[in-house]
Amino acid sequence: MVNARKAAQLRGEPVVSEYRILRPDGEIRWILDRSSLISTAPADPPSRSDRRGSASRW
Repeated sequence: MVNARKAAQLRGEPVVSEYRILRPDGEIRWILDRSSLISTAPADPPSRSDRRGSASRW
């Protein structure tokens, strides 16, 4: 799944993933993760943005 997600991002496609986490108290939380790449200058590392508009680089 990680390879498919990364390949879609490199093609410039938005990526949506849904998964669940189990908290230490036993509660299950569902997570919906959406991201898309932000176009940058060729020398800059790629960035991604979430729906709130915050960006992170990797």
